[in-house]
Amino acid sequence: MKKKKNKWCHFRHKVWFATLRPIFRLLCKIKYNFKGIPYKGPKNQNYIIISNHTCTLDPFFISLSLKEPIYYVASDDIFKNRFASKFMEHCVAPIPIRKGSIDLGCIKQCVSIAKEGGNIGLFPEGNRTFSGELGNIELSLVKFVRLLKLPLLIYYIDGGYGIDPRWGKGGRKSNGANGRVVKELSIEEIKSLKDDELLKIVVDNLSQAPSSNLKYRSKNNAEYLERVLFICPECHSFESISSNKDMVYCTCGLKLKYNENMTFSKENGPFALKKVNDWIRFQKDCLKDYVVEDNKVLLSDNNVDLILVAKGKQKERIDTGRLEMYSDHFSIVGKETHIFNFKDISNVVNQGKHKVLFYIGENYYQFNGEPRFSSYKYYLMYNRIQNTLDNTL
Repeated sequence: MKKKKNKWCHFRHKVWFATLRPIFRLLCKIKYNFKGIPYKGPKNQNYIIISNHTCTLDPFFISLSLKEPIYYVASDDIFKNRFASKFMEHCVAPIPIRKGSIDLGCIKQCVSIAKEGGNIGLFPEGNRTFSGELGNIELSLVKFVRLLKLPLLIYYIDGGYGIDPRWGKGGRKSNGANGRVVKELSIEEIKSLKDDELLKIVVDNLSQAPSSNLKYRSKNNAEYLERVLFICPECHSFESISSNKDMVYCTCGLKLKYNENMTFSKENGPFALKKVNDWIRFQKDCLKDYVVEDNKVLLSDNNVDLILVAKGKQKERIDTGRLEMYSDHFSIVGKETHIFNFKDISNVVNQGKHKVLFYIGENYYQFNGEPRFSSYKYYLMYNRIQNTLDNTL
């Protein structure tokens, strides 16, 4: 007799969502002044819901707008904490995916959940934004949407980046950030569209300009901007940026204020780079012209943990030491010297606010630095070496 497959969707998920939703709605209103505008669709209809990925809280924001549970596709790294993963699996059952890769197991699980009548939540950029702008969305998203055979809801989060910027410290209260369904496509409409037409609809709806009057209150508006800003626009030196409260500094004497409306201002004259995304574009342009020399340390940091996550196992800290990046490898010098050649690495991605994650075979590793550690500079430099900077966030 064929064994019956275990269901993913359970009644307890509805209970948890119904119980937690009003609590989260109140907390989001009080702490962030965020409103999830309710979506009133037909009863007993499940969807695939895709959204821009602005901050850590995005799954909670989206869930404020819909009544039924949403099963979010999430990095398998969040399942490496034994207690937390058991709790999440019981309450909300996120769908694990191997970050930065095509995961056939995840795709099969999503198809199964769709057949069970569950809603599937997906952030097609694959990563939270560092700049506030929409990241690259691959054409494979269209094939995934067609495979699930569900109506599509496109959900836009307006102002989420300012509430909890990926590089930042703590949350900020907005003056009107919100989230809402901006486009619905039926199964018939999806079928009638060509792949590039469907992708364009997704990108156009997720890359809207945020409301121009949004502001964010915090005592630490600029804190930890050096996680993402690492080249000075005036002296062009690397790894010379620091931050304190609402100010940004360079060792050359540059002094900027990061304002409540997420713009930079200079006390003693004009400053051309108005927003973080302008500064990031400047950095990418600098890296495109940067000459990568062999046997030269390109980037470095002290006190970086080297963590191994073997397939099917919990995280294991292997060593702590000085991280150095060269033209063809990473090295960490601690109790021992650990070399990771780029030819053996399948992908390098950012993890969380300040971790570098990369795959070698079935296992992956993390470089986990101190709070102000910039994983982003290693991510950009790796893509500069691979000539893939145009595809980066």
